[in-house]
Amino acid sequence: MTWALDLDGVVWLAGRAIPGSARAVSELRSAGERVVFLTNNSGPVVAGHVEALGKVGVQCAPQDVTSSAQAAASMLAPGTRVAVVGDKGILEALGGQGVKTVSYTHLDVYKRQASIWSPPYPAMVIVSAFMSWLMEARLPLDWGIYAP
Repeated sequence: MTWALDLDGVVWLAGRAIPGSARAVSELRSAGERVVFLTNNSGPVVAGHVEALGKVGVQCAPQDVTSSAQAAASMLAPGTRVAVVGDKGILEALGGQGVKTVSYTHLDVYKRQASIWSPPYPAMVIVSAFMSWLMEARLPLDWGIYAP
C-alpha cells in the first residue's frame, strides 16, 4: 500500500516537525509500506522539500514528493507558453513538463488591450489548473493510487 501524506499539518507545521511524524513514517516503511508526500506549497523546488523533510528526520527521494505546482503543470501540454507569477518551484515544474515561460511583454495574446482585466494577467491558466487539482487528485500514476 502507498501512504500519501500532506506535509504542512501532518509531517510539519510551519517547518517544525510534528512530534512523532518522523517515527510514524519510519514505522510505515519498516512495515513495507510506501510513503510519499504531497504539498500545496508551490514555492520551493522539489529538492527544497526533500531537504526540509530531512531536517525534520524524514528521508525521501525527489520522486516521492509532489507539489501543487507539479499538478498544475501536468495539465499543460509541452510547448505551451505561460507567464508565471510565482516562485522557483512553479518554474521548475513547468520546465519539467516542457512548458515555455515568457515575460508579460512578450505575450502576443495581450498585445491588444481588448481584455476586461487591467492590466491583463494570464492568471486564469493558474486558477484553472489549481481548480482542476482540487477537483480531481492529479497524482503520479506510478504511485499506484490514482483513481480516474
